[in-house]
Amino acid sequence: MRVEEIRELFPGLGQTVYGRPLVYFDNAATAMRPVSVLEKWRELSSFHNSNIHRAVHKLAADATQEYEKTRDFVKEYINAGGREEVIFTSGTTAAINLVAFCFGEAFVNQGDEIIVSEEEHHSNIVPWQMMCSRKGAVLKVLPVTDDGHLDISALGGLLTPRTKLLAVTQISNTLGIKNPIKEIVNICHSNNCYVLADGAQGIVHEGMDVRADDVDFYVFSGHKIYGRPERGCCTARRNFSTGCLPIWAEAR
Repeated sequence: MRVEEIRELFPGLGQTVYGRPLVYFDNAATAMRPVSVLEKWRELSSFHNSNIHRAVHKLAADATQEYEKTRDFVKEYINAGGREEVIFTSGTTAAINLVAFCFGEAFVNQGDEIIVSEEEHHSNIVPWQMMCSRKGAVLKVLPVTDDGHLDISALGGLLTPRTKLLAVTQISNTLGIKNPIKEIVNICHSNNCYVLADGAQGIVHEGMDVRADDVDFYVFSGHKIYGRPERGCCTARRNFSTGCLPIWAEAR
């Protein structure tokens, strides 16, 4: 396709700003939505406007079916092991908070440890700070080298028998550097440590195969991959005990 044909799929790019054709460079924050998404959104709002999972009339049944079809699509898109692993939230931040509260309350005790990397978005730092403060756990930081890459060689020294989880971004939102998720997972799993990968920036650039990379939790935002705003997803792949994931967390 020609660039002009692609631009025509996004009505927002047809406008002028300060007398010039719009050039949009803020996709890392939120992406423009194409006609196909806008039309589907309009269809659902016009003809299937009803609460999902809560009623038995035709509109509610149709809305629920459309909603659950999306769960199946996400399952295939990230190669999850089952649709029950796909949990909808209101965004990446909400997904990380969901894991921090569920996993943290069930499995983290006083003196346990959580690791975050030095290049994380605040949304993948603050929930863990709050959880560690709440549970009396220790927050450790995986450093970044002078050239902006994670110091993977330092990871082994940070891991101990008390380390419960490492939270790391797939692609840095500030540096644009791709992190070796599979290598990080292998190191952590060999030390009985779970891994949460923040895919807010990574999902659109290189995708994710959660089974191939063997991540325990993978979170991302739909609005960064041309979906509607305030939609996110968390994938929980392990069979955790009652009181933790997987649970349903419907989008608000």
